[in-house]
Amino acid sequence: MDTKRKDAAALADERDAKRSLTGRAWSASASASPAPEDVKLYCVCRQAHDDDRLMMACDVCDEWFHASCMRVAEHDVELVDTFVCTPCASRTTQRTSFKVPCDHRACRRPARMPMSRYCSDACGLAEIRARMDSMHVSQDTHDIACAPKDARRGVVVWMQGDQTPPQPPPGTSWGAFVRQHATRLDTREQDAAQLHTELKLLERQCAALHASLDLLSVRSKLLQHADDRPAGSSCGFDPRLCMDDEALAAWTLSPQGRAVMADQDGGCGAADVCDVPKRQCKRHADWSAIRAADLDVLRDIQTAQLSALSERSHALRIAIELHS
Repeated sequence: MDTKRKDAAALADERDAKRSLTGRAWSASASASPAPEDVKLYCVCRQAHDDDRLMMACDVCDEWFHASCMRVAEHDVELVDTFVCTPCASRTTQRTSFKVPCDHRACRRPARMPMSRYCSDACGLAEIRARMDSMHVSQDTHDIACAPKDARRGVVVWMQGDQTPPQPPPGTSWGAFVRQHATRLDTREQDAAQLHTELKLLERQCAALHASLDLLSVRSKLLQHADDRPAGSSCGFDPRLCMDDEALAAWTLSPQGRAVMADQDGGCGAADVCDVPKRQCKRHADWSAIRAADLDVLRDIQTAQLSALSERSHALRIAIELHS
């Protein structure tokens, strides 16, 4: 699928090379006013070329159409894999298809599937950091250690309706009387319970990160097995590298997975690797280097996040001891 803003010279050359659209029975052109013979009309809107409007080439008829007329947002044009115009879609079974977008929320470029969910290492880093920020995990342990100092406190001022308020003795001011007899709400138990609750949450997050790092080690092991295979002319891509966490965890418990993890012969050779010639396999181009870079980025980010959570857990335990 070609997309570009065509200049006048390119359109003039194309006018002579391609068949004219004049006379094509499209409903959109039926009511259009005749144009000069030296001006070629494009798209279902039957208008001449406009430098300000993005155009897309149909993969069926090879004619050009405005992205806006095809209801394709300009920021999504790069995601179009196969573009089929409206007239071709009405008379064929082919339809427009799209590539998988980058998993980074702020990006609309296609992902490097199946090796990576992101279009680049930079987007992978940005998305992981955004997810860390959304967890509101502070890396400042001083805030946690000082949290009990900022616990809610107050003076009880409410009493039963049938009770009379105490009166200061003669010669004693109200201020002195309040300072002498006022009581402070004891929140130590509530503070300790809140600290224990937060500590349990951090422990669950640490356990999840440990499990994720274990799966990264499994993926690294699979990548190492792929690199250790005898060099040949085939692509050699191992689809197990792209399993999601749940499927990969189940695979590691299978006999084949245990054999691969134990470096035993037989488990590795059963992998359904890609046997397309390496130079012809565009789908998995440079898959080994791309996947290795993704694993390194994820490992660095998750290790840093685990370190921050561990420091915070340590600070919480100190605060709990101070309350006991």
